Amino acid sequence: MGSKPVEVTLNGDQVTISGAERSVGGLLDNNVVSVTPGNYVAVDGSTIRQGEGTRCTAKVNGNDTDDMGMHLNGGDKIEISNGTDITEPYTDSEPQTLPHKTELKGVGAVHLYSNNAQDGEQVTRTGKESGITATVTTKEPVDNIVQYYNVNSNGDKVIALTFDDGPWDKQTDEILDILEQNDAKATFFTVGQCISGHEKELQRAASMGCEIGTHTWDHAKGSGEGVSLIKMSTDERKQEVQKGLEAIKNATGQEASTIFRCPGGNFDTSVATDLEGIVTAEIGWNVDTTDWKKPGADVIAQRIQSAGPGNIILMHDGGGDRSQTIEGLRQALPKLKEQGYSFITVQELLEKYPYQEGQTN
Repeated sequence: MGSKPVEVTLNGDQVTISGAERSVGGLLDNNVVSVTPGNYVAVDGSTIRQGEGTRCTAKVNGNDTDDMGMHLNGGDKIEISNGTDITEPYTDSEPQTLPHKTELKGVGAVHLYSNNAQDGEQVTRTGKESGITATVTTKEPVDNIVQYYNVNSNGDKVIALTFDDGPWDKQTDEILDILEQNDAKATFFTVGQCISGHEKELQRAASMGCEIGTHTWDHAKGSGEGVSLIKMSTDERKQEVQKGLEAIKNATGQEASTIFRCPGGNFDTSVATDLEGIVTAEIGWNVDTTDWKKPGADVIAQRIQSAGPGNIILMHDGGGDRSQTIEGLRQALPKLKEQGYSFITVQELLEKYPYQEGQTN
């Protein structure tokens, strides 16, 4: 009964087989199909004995099989390809940590951490027959990807106003007044050492629904020369951000936002690596008012009004006289509001319009 000729599909071709050919091994023994067996290899992949791996790789009706005697029936779909190598027995050392890396990808104002990074593991593997040793990765690391992108609000008229270097005498409160008058929220990136004595301003901002994140403890003074975490050591970077976050919590009684802004926007792979687990995003800007240069209130207002849907605007409530910023904001917000714009926090912007894989804007 098993010798009756039947038609099967073999590697995509219709063939008729019969008798001893009606098994996986029979197809090979009778040269219906020709493949190369795998080798018996050492732990480093070098060949110990040729041809002593698996005889072939086979699938019958989509299912893997290593049963060379499997009986084949009419209509079966069979795929047979070269065999695979068999590795000699071995022993492994205790696993060693294989650190993950940090990679900055893309272009844009938002620099969002993937937050799923994991270290991998590797062992020293010793072949019991060959005595050869090899370093083998047993668990691949998952890298920390910091995705750069610009928010795509799908045309929704939303803007994130951001203010750096405060809180500051009177100025922060004046800005909060203007925000209140325009049903607006903003994100304040505070300098930690400026918070003492200005707790009420931050408490007011928080009660209005504003977001409060850190701009570091002292704007990267000392080795950072007042402008750059890049120039600082790992410990200094962490202290700058952690102290800044703690100062916010102490002032408001609430956890600070883990979205932050580097002094001067100076953010690179080394800074991103050191701050992993402390922050979830570093925020740049789409519109720089350059208000710190004091170009005049009208110019600042024009720059604010130049923002488009999903944009993040950079301004300052501290670090010096910001009367031009305040007046420019007073002029611009009502006009943007008349155009249908609303003003939300950076966190709200990121949550409402999350990054889409492959997004290029």
